[in-house]
Amino acid sequence: MDYMLSEGAAGIIAVAVMKNAPHPNTAWLFNRWAASEEGQTVYSKGGRTPAHPKVEPTEKIRPAVIYPVGVEDLKQYAKYEKLWKEVFKLR
Repeated sequence: MDYMLSEGAAGIIAVAVMKNAPHPNTAWLFNRWAASEEGQTVYSKGGRTPAHPKVEPTEKIRPAVIYPVGVEDLKQYAKYEKLWKEVFKLR
């Protein structure tokens, strides 16, 4: 993947099957498609950065430095959420 350009912030986009989904097999089929090369190509065309290694992003926006979120970060989520809301003046 040679489209790392700069540092940046990222969000997580996920698909899931809910515990009591009325049609869990349909949800699993969608999840498999979403993770497939075809599904990731559709996501890429929609402006998302694909996770599939064979799919190039439409826009070359993947950051050069990735800062993974670890267990210790998650333990301090409330602190960071409060700071985020203060900085951006959110309720």
